[in-house]
Amino acid sequence: MTIWIFLFVFVLILLIVSEINRHLQKKTIYELTKQIENIYANFGTNELLKIQSQSKNKVAFVTALNQLLRRYKKEQQYYAKREKDLRKEMTNISHDLRTPLTSIKGFTELLQSKRFSPNEEQEYLDIIYKKVALLTKLTESFYVISQVESDDYPIQTEKLDLNQLVIDLMMSFFDEFNKASLTVSIDETNLPEISVDLKATSRIFTNLIQNAVRYAKNYFRITFAEDERFVILTFANDVYDFDETQLTAIFKRSFSMDTSRSKGETGLGLYIVKKLVEKQQGKVKAAVNDNEFSLSLYFLK
Repeated sequence: MTIWIFLFVFVLILLIVSEINRHLQKKTIYELTKQIENIYANFGTNELLKIQSQSKNKVAFVTALNQLLRRYKKEQQYYAKREKDLRKEMTNISHDLRTPLTSIKGFTELLQSKRFSPNEEQEYLDIIYKKVALLTKLTESFYVISQVESDDYPIQTEKLDLNQLVIDLMMSFFDEFNKASLTVSIDETNLPEISVDLKATSRIFTNLIQNAVRYAKNYFRITFAEDERFVILTFANDVYDFDETQLTAIFKRSFSMDTSRSKGETGLGLYIVKKLVEKQQGKVKAAVNDNEFSLSLYFLK
């Protein structure tokens, strides 16, 4: 008789424990559901799920859910920022294109509306030509952007003397340097030939030379160096009140020192430089010291 009483009490205890566990489990699920609803309603916060339980399985389950939440929130923040940047870029592109188009339209209508002296006509035609050249440059930059951001951008390497390539390109900007009254110097260090893409590397150097012509105050200097892995070219020039905080932004698309964008500059130059160097397994570093801006290109040997 005693054994039956013992069995009855044991089964009763199991049922009570089972009911308590079922109740606690329902309570846990309810609490988690309310937390999830609150997180969904305030998704911009960093709030995560919390659980008070000694069950390793439940803790592991909530931990896994929190990992998913962290990843999803991180991706949401990334895409929200990307969408904001894209809207800004579209606004900048619209401004960059609309400004020369407005000038072309205005001067064309002016030429059509009345007769001018040959000198006046030539002056207006020169303005229109410059604006058309600017538009051509802009559309070419946008085309290059679409190329360099592609995973299958063609890189065709060949052995090149970077010293000679730089010198040849610098000579082609002789008039621009004179107009800007810049003192130009090139290091005479001899570098070994390395394998790079001629077209991409020429565009890199051209963009940096144009950048110096546009922003240098008094001088522009190019130096060469090398270490065990890289051939290093450094382009340096003095600048007017360069804000060091801008160093983190100069390689972004559509960043421009001319914040008003009144000079028709898109700010795509350094972005393209960085992309083209990285396409060739290199890297780019920028620095500002005592009002001197320097940009170093690292090409693999």
